[in-house]
Amino acid sequence: MTALALRSLRHRLPAVAATFVAALLGTTMMASFATLVESAVGAHDDDRELLIIMGAVVGGWDALIVLFSVASTVGIIAEQRIREASLLRTIGATPRQVRTLIVYEAGVVTVLAGAAGAAVASIGGKILRPSTFFAEWPDVPRLMCFRATVSGFGSIHALVNG
Repeated sequence: MTALALRSLRHRLPAVAATFVAALLGTTMMASFATLVESAVGAHDDDRELLIIMGAVVGGWDALIVLFSVASTVGIIAEQRIREASLLRTIGATPRQVRTLIVYEAGVVTVLAGAAGAAVASIGGKILRPSTFFAEWPDVPRLMCFRATVSGFGSIHALVNG
């Protein structure tokens, strides 16, 4: 099933690109604003409050928007594959195997997009707080794992419930 899922991704590049771009841009925005919250630790009291509020509000709304956009693109892709799923069922695949195939495809795309978005966000976050542009980049692995997890759960939720 894994090989079939990866082959299927190659033949659906426009649909895969839509999900990838939604997750990539979402990761970039959310992680960039998360660096504002992270930078509040060493800031002055007035600045700390502003950084936390701005990062949390914009990052929180962005997380919701990204979750819905990724879920809707994955849902559209799943709807477009009804005929393929029917064919797989005809040749003996179980409903669980068909679902697993689609979830695997969505997971691969969102994890790759999350990793790329975290890399881009490490630069975007430094631009939002220029005083630390040349500082260490300790937040990249954490943000990458967090975004990939959020994207993966959103995709799985959309596929299982949609």
